[in-house]
Amino acid sequence: MVRGYFGEHGLPILSAVIAFPSLQDTVPPQPIHLLVDTGATASLVAPKDTFNLGLVPHLSQLQESALKKYGIDGPVTTPFYELQAVIVLPGEPDHESFLFGEAGLGTLGVMVPPANEPVPPTLSLLGWDVLHHFILVFSEPPRSFSLYRRAELPFTLSSD
Repeated sequence: MVRGYFGEHGLPILSAVIAFPSLQDTVPPQPIHLLVDTGATASLVAPKDTFNLGLVPHLSQLQESALKKYGIDGPVTTPFYELQAVIVLPGEPDHESFLFGEAGLGTLGVMVPPANEPVPPTLSLLGWDVLHHFILVFSEPPRSFSLYRRAELPFTLSSD
C-alpha cells in the first residue's frame, strides 16, 4: 500500500523517489512530489522538476521526443524528451518500484523548462501507466488516500 495526501488546493500528491539509470553518475536519486492524475495517460516530469533534479544540462545529449502529448487544454507545446527512469513509491510493507523504458512501461517524459523565462510551477504527474496497477481509495478524514494492489485490499470488491 502506498499513502498519499491532499496538498495545496486539495490536489492528490504522492511523495516518491526518482532515479535516471543512464545519468546515475551525475544525477543521483532524488525525492519528487507527483500529482496523481487519473486522466493522464502517461506519467511525466514537469519543467520545474526537470530543472530542480539537475536534468537540464543533460537534455542536449538526447533527442527530442516525436510523440505528441495532449493536456486538458489541447496539444502540449513544451518540448520534452524521453528517458529511462525508476520511480519508487514508498509503501507499507514494501516499496513499489516502476522502471520506465522496460517491463511494459514506456519511457518517462521529461518536459523542458522555458529558456530565459520563469519556470512554471506545474507539478509532475503520476499517470495511468502506473496508476492502473492500483486501486485508489480515498479517506475522509484525514484527507488522505491510499493506493492498493488488488491482493492488498483490506476489503472485498463486489461486481454488483
